[in-house]
Amino acid sequence: MPSQAFKHFRVNMIDVYRLIESHNEISPNHRGKRALGHLTRSGVVMLCACWELYNESLIIESARYLANKLDSPL
Repeated sequence: MPSQAFKHFRVNMIDVYRLIESHNEISPNHRGKRALGHLTRSGVVMLCACWELYNESLIIESARYLANKLDSPL
């Protein structure tokens, strides 16, 4: 069963996939410069943001899980 963090990651990745699709639609043959650096950079920034949020959420989720399994704080 996937964690809640991973479920949110998959939802957040939809924007990254849309940017990839937009890039492919504008430049289907990938030949020559088409001044698409802004789409490429946007995709990289969104991917990094999604990955960062996933890691933060996973750490919080893991800490809560472990804290709930402890009988005492020592």
